[in-house]
Amino acid sequence: SLFTVLRRPRFLWTALGGSWGGAAIFAFISGSPGLLMGSYGFGEAEYGWTFAAFSLVLAAASQANFPLLRRFSQAAIMRGALAVMCAASLAVTLCCGILGLPGAAAMLALILACLAPVPLVAANSAALAMNECGRHAGSASSMLGVMQFAAAGAVSSGLGPAARLVDMPLAFMIFLASAAALGCLAIGARAGGRGSAGGSGSARPASGGDGAGQG
Repeated sequence: SLFTVLRRPRFLWTALGGSWGGAAIFAFISGSPGLLMGSYGFGEAEYGWTFAAFSLVLAAASQANFPLLRRFSQAAIMRGALAVMCAASLAVTLCCGILGLPGAAAMLALILACLAPVPLVAANSAALAMNECGRHAGSASSMLGVMQFAAAGAVSSGLGPAARLVDMPLAFMIFLASAAALGCLAIGARAGGRGSAGGSGSARPASGGDGAGQG
């Protein structure tokens, strides 16, 4: 049942961490039209091609999971990807606040640097969380979906208030989402004991790219 899986700290906090980390992509989906079309004057066609290019790059980035799994655990990859997202998005937020918005090409590169780790977070968090549930996989999958949609809604709706605080709300919301995800993993590690939030991360998918397109 749902209550059974929610009582498992490793599942709960890993799923929450993955949901917040994966929700960072919705900051781009919701915030990029205003940024690129409003601030940079992109037309509909330009924005469409840019969005398509980002999708292809993120799909390609997911393929890094396979070689990384040869050297690192799933838990380590997830934590590392979230740390990169957190540091990159904080740097972009601060730089834009101090120096102003850069040129369009530079801005696209900065946003991509913040989002490139998302596929690694989504793939490994889902695998780690589901690995904790055994015969309750159906309930766990349902709860994971609820968490993901809730986090996505929170990140998207937070763009408006963030725009009143910083010059680059898109990057700021990515920072908040990734910081929340790291916080969830830290709580899970303490609540579940040694090796929580994915355990030692020894459970690995048959193919490192499986599920990497999630998020």
